[in-house]
Amino acid sequence: MYELGLGPAPEHVKDLHRTLIEDVDSCLKPDSSFRVRAAQVASLLGDEDDDGVDINVKSIVDLMKVATPITFENVQSRTTFESVSKWATSFTGKLLQTNQS
Repeated sequence: MYELGLGPAPEHVKDLHRTLIEDVDSCLKPDSSFRVRAAQVASLLGDEDDDGVDINVKSIVDLMKVATPITFENVQSRTTFESVSKWATSFTGKLLQTNQS
């Protein structure tokens, strides 16, 4: 946060008693440089309504349509790595086919 100009410099916990109240008071002032910088950063983040949730939910739903769960039975005859590798290869192929349609 400090590097972005959004808060005071980090302090070791043993030194907080010296700076904590001053730092908090500074952050809470209406004309705080931290507030000004936070507004600048917020404007770069874009519209709140376009937060990416819809596209993430759609992606998860799409993945669930083609995913095959790894079960204990699938792993008994092979090592876990081989089983996961085979599943990932199969899953990636299905996902690519789904996305190309």
